[in-house]
Amino acid sequence: MALLVVNKNDIAITKVAEDGRGVVKVPVTYTVDGKTFETTVDIEVNVVESKTKPVVVFEGDEITPASVKEKVVPATTNGTANEPNASDIFKTDGKAGETGLTIPTTVTHNVDGTEVIENVKVPVTVLPRTSGEVDVPKGTTPDKVKDTVKAKAEELIKTPDFPAKVPEGYTVTVGEIPELPKDISSKTVSRSCKKFQ
Repeated sequence: MALLVVNKNDIAITKVAEDGRGVVKVPVTYTVDGKTFETTVDIEVNVVESKTKPVVVFEGDEITPASVKEKVVPATTNGTANEPNASDIFKTDGKAGETGLTIPTTVTHNVDGTEVIENVKVPVTVLPRTSGEVDVPKGTTPDKVKDTVKAKAEELIKTPDFPAKVPEGYTVTVGEIPELPKDISSKTVSRSCKKFQ
C-alpha cells in the first residue's frame, strides 16, 4: 500500500475559530493493488501569539528601543523579539493619562527553516509628574520642614487635574521624606522646591 500526500497548494483551512485555532484538511491518497482511495486528514493548527507587557514611564521620560524589546515575550522558543524603529517611539511629554498608547515592533520566528515575522504592539503607560514649592521661616527645624513638604505633596496629588492623569489600577501615595540637612532653614534661601513623582 502506498500513501501519497498531495501538493501543499491543495491544502485548505476549513475553519478558523476566534481562539486562534484552525482545522486544516490535508488531502491523502491511498493506493492498494492499483486502486486509489482518496480521503482527508484533519490537522488542528493552533495559532499562538507573542505576549507583551506594558512599558511604564513618567511623563517626560525617554522610551528606549531596548525597553520596548524587553517587554515582548515570543510565542515560540526560537522566536526573537526585535527593537522597534526609532521613528515609532513617541515623546511622553503631555501623554500622562492617555489610554491606548502603543509602540509597534516585531518578533522573528523560524518555522522549519522559514523566517516568519510577527507584528506586535507594546502598550505604554505614562504616569504623571507634579511639582510644588513651599515657604518655611528661617530657623524652622528639619522635622517641621519635612512635615510641610509632605503636606504639600499630599495637596498636589489631590488637585483635580492630577488624579485624572493617573491610569486606572494605579494608586498614588506620598512616601516618607528623606532626612534633610540640619541647617536647611538656617540659610538665607527661604524657598524649598520639591518635585514629586
